Amino acid sequence: MKTTTVLLVLMLCLPGAVLACGGSKEGKWEINVWGLSHHLESAPRGRVWNQVNPGVGLRRYINPTRNCLEIFGEVDWMARNSTGGSLTQMGVGVQYPIFSIGRATLLVGGVGGAFAYQNKWEHQTYVNPGAYPLIAVRYETTTMTMGYIPHVSFRGRHTYGALFYFLGFRF
Repeated sequence: MKTTTVLLVLMLCLPGAVLACGGSKEGKWEINVWGLSHHLESAPRGRVWNQVNPGVGLRRYINPTRNCLEIFGEVDWMARNSTGGSLTQMGVGVQYPIFSIGRATLLVGGVGGAFAYQNKWEHQTYVNPGAYPLIAVRYETTTMTMGYIPHVSFRGRHTYGALFYFLGFRF
């Protein structure tokens, strides 16, 4: 059953991906404007999530038209993360167009890199490697990206499971 489902999804998405791959006319740079998060778990007792996360970032596409796979490097800074502290991340990512209708394209991918997360609740700044999967919708030169941070525990530290959203403006 799983194999049949995967093959069916591929048969439906591959034609859209081929259409989405016709040379990109957008620039190689993108400005990211960070905005919102939605947490998948309750905040620790006595705490409230900060779900408005203003920030800015810069993305540089390395090969925006080759083999449909978009490879990029990016640096992002968030003034207020979910605990009220700041966040800085630098990483490398990929995204692939899986479906296109007119000038709109659906992309899937992920980013991996280094993250400096200031947890105001614990009065700590954590610097660690990390990664997140993403799904994005691009219309011409504007992209809305949704990323997912899973709840992960390792050596007494853990992440807070959340979805986050930001807009990218390509030039």
